[in-house]
Amino acid sequence: MKILAVDDDWMILELLEQAMSVSGQHELTTVTSGEKAIQLLERGEQRFDCFLLDIQMPNIDGVELCRVIREMPMYKRAPILMATAMSQKAYIDRAFAAGASDYVTKPFDFEELETRLTTAARMERHRARGTTSNNTVVAFKEILNRALRHSLSEPFEIQGVKRAVGFMSFENYVLTLPIANLFTASVFAVKILKIKDIYKELKPIEFHEMITDVAKAISTATEEAGSIFSYRGNGMFMCFVASSKGVEFDKIEDAVQREIASLRLARSVSSGTAKNLNVAVGEPAAMRIFSRATPLKKATSYVEKRSKELDDLGIAIAKASEPLENMDEDLSARRQTYETILQDFLGEGSTDLRSRVAH
Repeated sequence: MKILAVDDDWMILELLEQAMSVSGQHELTTVTSGEKAIQLLERGEQRFDCFLLDIQMPNIDGVELCRVIREMPMYKRAPILMATAMSQKAYIDRAFAAGASDYVTKPFDFEELETRLTTAARMERHRARGTTSNNTVVAFKEILNRALRHSLSEPFEIQGVKRAVGFMSFENYVLTLPIANLFTASVFAVKILKIKDIYKELKPIEFHEMITDVAKAISTATEEAGSIFSYRGNGMFMCFVASSKGVEFDKIEDAVQREIASLRLARSVSSGTAKNLNVAVGEPAAMRIFSRATPLKKATSYVEKRSKELDDLGIAIAKASEPLENMDEDLSARRQTYETILQDFLGEGSTDLRSRVAH
């Protein structure tokens, strides 16, 4: 994988070069400023598969550089990893909003960095397959179906959606959040209803398309809240909100549902089940200083509770409509019986009588 690393600290770049040469899996190009990176990309002499950007740099910082890269058509969906010191994590929100795919903290844990780059390489392979010419779309869809086949419970990366991050990045971000930020932060979950039925009916590539469309709906519906979120598997998304102030959590479910409807998910899938796609949004769980994993568990339980409420409501509505349907069938059968008796009794005059009664 061809990687462009941008950092104003030449020592960091030297360490990266040494690490990459040892692994032998990547081809690394380094530059020391955002301006030089933009010049290199505009010349178009090299095509990069992945970017590793330092957040804090003079003049053009990593966030702005990320935004510029995203505006280039060929890099619209390329993996972009942000590098930041633990004390700079406040910048990560801006980076994700600018289109970053993931982040790593400095000083680098090179084993973790390699894991993130491996994930980025997988994302790039899937992206490259998706840009194949129309002549080979059918063949590559079959390849994608095989490549994307996994269990329902398995999380995966969402590509090309603002503020959607990898599940590893999400957990890393939430679990290492500075203490001062915990007093205002909260998490909530979004779950696709009847996900098991939908999963059974869709091909792997259709399932990925559906999950991506739901992610787009969540991204749009939570834009004002500025939440970052990740797909956790089992049709569930976990969302993090840095500040709950002014966020109308009770309206998010309706907002997500409206966005899903506007995306017309039925365009990308053939299943009748997916045409009636519905989601549940659980109550927010406030972050805690002493146990940061607990809010994630609470958010999961809240959305499961909400899902059951909606399922029970659907069952109740269905049962309530059954007597009406049965009544309509019964009335229709009785009417036909009476008309037959009337016709037998009146003979040919029954038609005129029915006409007069109807008018």
